[in-house]
Amino acid sequence: MIYTFGKKFLFEYEFFDKNGVEKKIFGYGKELFDIDEECPKCIEYIGIEPIQEEEINSEFLMNSQGYPQTPYEQDYIFYNKESHLSLPQTGTIENNKNVWLHPWRKDGTFSLLQLNPYPFIMAPYEIGNKWNWELEIGGWSYLNWINREENIISKQTYKIVDQKKIETKVGLLDCWIIDAVARNGVKDTKLRSFFNEEYGFVRFEYNNADGSRMDIYLSEVRSL
Repeated sequence: MIYTFGKKFLFEYEFFDKNGVEKKIFGYGKELFDIDEECPKCIEYIGIEPIQEEEINSEFLMNSQGYPQTPYEQDYIFYNKESHLSLPQTGTIENNKNVWLHPWRKDGTFSLLQLNPYPFIMAPYEIGNKWNWELEIGGWSYLNWINREENIISKQTYKIVDQKKIETKVGLLDCWIIDAVARNGVKDTKLRSFFNEEYGFVRFEYNNADGSRMDIYLSEVRSL
């Protein structure tokens, strides 16, 4: 098992607005700051921390709503290192059939990731493997770009397209590369994710519904 109690997974991110300009994401509200602008309460790292010792989904196939999940917290750590935000628990599915995670989805810029494909890999781990998944997303709003009260149905398709070694902050890792598209009635979105069988998802490349882009990289795994 990868996402187990007693570990904390820390990630760095790069966010580029629809004009391709890199920005920092503010910890409260929806503001964006220039990358060289001082912002002690902008988010520097994001994290995953499992909070239950026993996994509850040992053989569950991620193919329906109402799925049981092993809970974890999502952390948002500021540049000043003195404070951070933690979302109420969310969850993961991890077993020998598939591995699936919720995206970071804090109010504001990170909530946009809910319109993208969710991180997801399904066995067999081999190039050419394809699968589909569907999710109903509750009504929400993102900045001033979209306001929807009705739920959104996100139809997501996945394919393992490659296997190769990539350089990461935790070493040279052999990764499966998964390309995914979400069609949701707003605008198609994309995710390329990189999955290692020891460290889990180590890289995410998001193309968002508003034309922005977010890249997320594993930087450290801590033992607690």
